[in-house]
Amino acid sequence: MRLGNISISAIYRNLSALTEQGVIRKSFAKNGNTALYQFCEQEKCHSHLHIKCNVCGRMQCVDKNSSDRIAKLLSDDSFVIDEPGTVIYGKCKQCQKN
Repeated sequence: MRLGNISISAIYRNLSALTEQGVIRKSFAKNGNTALYQFCEQEKCHSHLHIKCNVCGRMQCVDKNSSDRIAKLLSDDSFVIDEPGTVIYGKCKQCQKN
């Protein structure tokens, strides 16, 4: 299958490579079947936790201070988390209003 001059398999290979390099982040929609990709600004996303809305799918970085506090709390229990690979799910401010 092709999309213009590009094959679909080439698109998926590139998405996979960009995910492995940390340039984009892959997550799944609430239905579990739809893959979502988000550009990751390296300096922002490299060492932070992320939060994702279960309703609209919006994902964002947790600020460094909050991320560090959560990591510290868990490390007190001898648990080290993979901060850039960790996503906390919930409901964003906008979706809470609706």
